[in-house]
Amino acid sequence: MATVEALIRTRNEEEHIAACIENARTFCDRITVLDQHSTDRTVEIARAQPDVRVELTDESCHINRALGYGVERSEADWILCLDADMRLTPPLTAAFREIIDGDEVDAVDCRVKSRFFGRWIEHGNLYRPHYRKLYRRRTTRQSKVRHHHFFDPLPLERVRVLRDRNLFFLHYAYDDVSEFVHNVFCVYARNEGREFYEAGERSSVLKMLWRPARRFLIDYLWRGGWKDGPQGLMVYGLYACYEFVRWASCYAYGRRQAAGEPPSEASSSLK
Repeated sequence: MATVEALIRTRNEEEHIAACIENARTFCDRITVLDQHSTDRTVEIARAQPDVRVELTDESCHINRALGYGVERSEADWILCLDADMRLTPPLTAAFREIIDGDEVDAVDCRVKSRFFGRWIEHGNLYRPHYRKLYRRRTTRQSKVRHHHFFDPLPLERVRVLRDRNLFFLHYAYDDVSEFVHNVFCVYARNEGREFYEAGERSSVLKMLWRPARRFLIDYLWRGGWKDGPQGLMVYGLYACYEFVRWASCYAYGRRQAAGEPPSEASSSLK
């Protein structure tokens, strides 16, 4: 029977890590926690769990490089990528097991049902079945690093897309707007702006204006984010701002590079 290893990426997740590990046991044969030097009790709690391996990765390492580090050391047939605040549901676990036993594809795309600001978000871009969390280990390649794009694309015929709206991960995301702003704007957006520039992308006034507007119109209006009430407006409005911040960061990083200035560092977070 094919084996599955959960790779759980953490930084300061003492509130979630024990429950995440317990949940992962319902599906996975092995569990590895990839911690980026948490300053709370995350590592202590994880090490206290039976049969859990804890690896300390570079504190400044991009979260996807941390995942690649875990894949290189894994001997399992399949890899399940998890954040500490994510949970498998029984229907999704059953669907994953059926796919693995069928042995016909190399990756699975599914939905993530996220809780933002006191409400589960069930519409818009966040609830589309485009989160690739389960991979066959031998097919994983990481030629470039980008947030939420963990491995290189696979041929479409080698990917199973779970379109059933009842098949999803639960994601306990953000209850507090300031926490969202700190992690998503100050960490993710800044890092991605740098990654865009290093990958050859260039920002402009047009991109800084059009990309956020386009994202809001698609996510909130066309894909139905408005159906999630005030929280839908908050989430997709903030993600539109996030789009602006990362292209603004790309522009600012490019100017610093041209002037020969050292890049400013964003603190790491793994929400």
